Amino acid sequence: MIGTDTQRFLSKNSFGRWLALSCAVAVMAGIGIGLVRAFGEPPKIPAAHLRYVQLLSTAVSSRDASRVARMNDLFRSLHDEEKLTDSQWKAIGKILDMAKVDQWDHAMAACEKLKAAQGD
Repeated sequence: MIGTDTQRFLSKNSFGRWLALSCAVAVMAGIGIGLVRAFGEPPKIPAAHLRYVQLLSTAVSSRDASRVARMNDLFRSLHDEEKLTDSQWKAIGKILDMAKVDQWDHAMAACEKLKAAQGD
């Protein structure tokens, strides 16, 4: 609840209203940008494992279910050995899941997005 002094200030002072609205918009924009960055971009993969991302991309682009299964085992073991974080495993797991249900085009698009996020 806004106090009476604040209400009086905002109602009589157009600059105060503009300032309060500007601050609210800036805060909301900052939250929105943070959410997009947190959930919109794939995570960085350790440099030592980038070759596996390329192998995953090859398995998906060739639409080879047996290669995808091998990549699943490889990435699962890297995660189990704590060489991949949960967010890295989750991003890769989504690609693997799409490939497992023959959503090859979506899986390939996700691979490309993951590779692009690595900065190469």
